Amino acid sequence: MTQHLLNSSLRDKYELVHYNISKNRGIEKKARFDTVNVFFGIVQPFVLAWILLTRRPAAMYTNLAQNLGGVLRYTSFIWIARLFRIPVVTRVMGDGFGHFYQRTRLKWLVDATVKRIDRVIVRAELLKEQFEGIIPMDKLRVIYSGIAVEEFERTDLKEERADVFNVLFVGYLSQAKGAFDLLRAIPDVVKEEPHTKFRFMGARLTEERNIVYIDGVERPQNEVLDELINNDSVREHVEFLGILQGTEKVREFLNADVLVFPSHSEAFPTVVLEAMAAGLPIISTPVGVLPEAFDERSIIFNDPGDVEALKTSILRITRDAELRRTMGRYNYEEARRNYTVDCYGERLKSLFDELLA
Repeated sequence: MTQHLLNSSLRDKYELVHYNISKNRGIEKKARFDTVNVFFGIVQPFVLAWILLTRRPAAMYTNLAQNLGGVLRYTSFIWIARLFRIPVVTRVMGDGFGHFYQRTRLKWLVDATVKRIDRVIVRAELLKEQFEGIIPMDKLRVIYSGIAVEEFERTDLKEERADVFNVLFVGYLSQAKGAFDLLRAIPDVVKEEPHTKFRFMGARLTEERNIVYIDGVERPQNEVLDELINNDSVREHVEFLGILQGTEKVREFLNADVLVFPSHSEAFPTVVLEAMAAGLPIISTPVGVLPEAFDERSIIFNDPGDVEALKTSILRITRDAELRRTMGRYNYEEARRNYTVDCYGERLKSLFDELLA
C-alpha cells in the first residue's frame, strides 16, 4: 500500500518524501522485543528528526499501531513531528485498536499521543467505532484503498487446464485468516465435487497473533494446522504455495476460478481487490469494509467460522458457470472504476488539501 501511495496521483500535487522504516524481516520477528527491533526503535526516531529538520515537510503520514511494540515506535514518530510543529496524519490498518486500548497499561501514552494527531484514516465507516471515547470522531476520515489493476492485464499468464476447478486462498495459514475453516470444509466439498483443487498462497504462522482478543482462539497453531492438513481428503486436493510475489502471484489469480477469503478480522483486504482486478468471483466473510463497499454482485458472504455455509457457497459457485462469469465481469469492471492506484491517490489528495488549506 505504501508503494501504491508513492505511485499514485497524490504525487502530481505534492512532493512525497519516503522514509523507509521496513527492516525486511520475517513475520515471526514482527513486533518482537529482540535486539534488532530495539536497535531500530532507538535509531529510527533520530533519523526521522533529521529528515524533518532538513526537509521541513508540510505534513507527516504514518501508522497508528495496534500492538505494544508498534505503539512505542510510531508514538515516537508522532511526538517528534509535533516537536517540529508538523501536522500528522495516521492510518490504522485493521480493526483491533479498541481491543488493544482496553488491554494496554499505556492508556496515558495513547491518550496523550492521539491529541497530537490531526487526522486518522480508517478504511471503512464501521471501523470508526473502535475509536469511540479515544479519538474525536471529527478527526476520522474514511479512505478506500486502491491497487495497480494493470498488473492483472496478463493474458499471457493464463494456462490451459484439464477439468479442474481451482479455489484460491490468499493469506496467512492461521485461524484469523479463516484458513482453518476452509481446510475443515474441504472434505465435504471434494466428496461432492472431486475435481475441485485448493491452492493456499501465504506463510504459515506458528502463533496466532491477530485475533487473540476473540474467544476460542485455537492454540497451538502448528498442532491444529498439522491435524487439518493430514486428513487424506485434504492432502490429495490441496497445494501450499508459500509466499508468492510479482508475476507468480498474478499467475495464481489469473488461473483461479474463485477466491475464498473466510477471514475473521479485516479492514480493507488488498487480496479482495486483487481478485476483483483478475476478474474473479469472491466468497468471503462480511468483515471490515467488505459489506459496506460491496454487495452480492461482487461477493457471496458467509459468517466467520461457519464451515457449513462456506462449503455450500463453494459448491454453489463450482456448479454455476453463469454466476461465476457474471460476478467475475462485474468485479473486473468495478476494480477499474473505483479501486485503482489513482483513485486511491485522489482520495488522499482531498484529505491533504483539507488539512493544509
